[in-house]
Amino acid sequence: MTGATASAQSPVKTEEKELYFKIYYEYRVKDTIVVFIDAPRDMGIKKGNLINAYLAYSSVKNAAGQNRKFKLVGTGKIVKADSLIAAMVKLDKSEDSLDIGDLVSLKIPVPVVLQRSIFSELAFNKILFTNLNRESFYALPDILYTDNKQKEDSLYAILLKDLHDTYNFMKDREDMRETVNQKITGGRYGGKTFLETLRDAKREDLESFLLFVSAYTDNYRGKDFKLNETFVTWALNKAPYSPGEIKKALLPVYKNRAAFLKLLPIYKKDIIEDNHCLSFIKDVEKLLAAEKFAEASAYNDFIRTIAYAVNDTSGKSLTWVLEAEINHKQDRYEIAVIQCDSAIKYAVLSNQHEYELAAISKKNILPQ
Repeated sequence: MTGATASAQSPVKTEEKELYFKIYYEYRVKDTIVVFIDAPRDMGIKKGNLINAYLAYSSVKNAAGQNRKFKLVGTGKIVKADSLIAAMVKLDKSEDSLDIGDLVSLKIPVPVVLQRSIFSELAFNKILFTNLNRESFYALPDILYTDNKQKEDSLYAILLKDLHDTYNFMKDREDMRETVNQKITGGRYGGKTFLETLRDAKREDLESFLLFVSAYTDNYRGKDFKLNETFVTWALNKAPYSPGEIKKALLPVYKNRAAFLKLLPIYKKDIIEDNHCLSFIKDVEKLLAAEKFAEASAYNDFIRTIAYAVNDTSGKSLTWVLEAEINHKQDRYEIAVIQCDSAIKYAVLSNQHEYELAAISKKNILPQ
């Protein structure tokens, strides 16, 4: 059933989401670019919709030896939305440009479904992994309406089969014997060959991998990467634990000290080296902006528990700044002042002057 058919059969409740689409043609007039985007006609895109335009990430290095980073380069609006969808983009800098394969994003209404899996998140971000034959496992128009637990389970089974099929395809290749038997050094798959990681892959491995991708979408948007190659690259790079995976493991047990401390050593290195407390705090800021104060405070308590457990003084400072903000917004001024003092203390210890100034500024505007 297509999205258009499903939509025609019954009215659906919608919610606004930001979706990304590829540019397939463009032409420039001075510092304005007209772009044509690869979006299904039944997506609800309308003339006048506002858009952001981005350079897509590329691992190919330029003359200066640098990768092309995912970057916002302009804004604009949809000027045509019928058989073709086109937009006019005003570039922020005249020296910037947009090419075929770059991206635009816009906020549009999408159907509310009972459960959206990580595959919706990937599709919304224009991240479409492909199989051995370069065929996509999922597509936006389909998953937009049909994402549910059954579909999630089915997709994981299909992706897992692709990894196992890759193992069977490569295991007897004499011309690749040295490459496929390369040992992984460090990380969760340390000591295995990358061929063994494909052979032994389980659903939980794929879940960890996709959580990593969803945490670092800038490097994957608009790229139809082969699943097997990208999974192996992640494994060879020590398969780091993403903020999402750490949250999934530690949030349910963090108030049980024994269970929490038993699991923490697995993730401690990545929490510290990749500054995951800062990533977690962005979620608190979203809850705070939505005025979900109880949820924000509970999640902030989880982050503070981690920050103290791994002795992340910057994380300690930031959680106290946010707790002060949560209480400030609820007119709990005396508590907020005390929390600002804690934030200042740990900001000084971590030599984070920005956090120190934020706490001082917050304290100065509080009634005392």
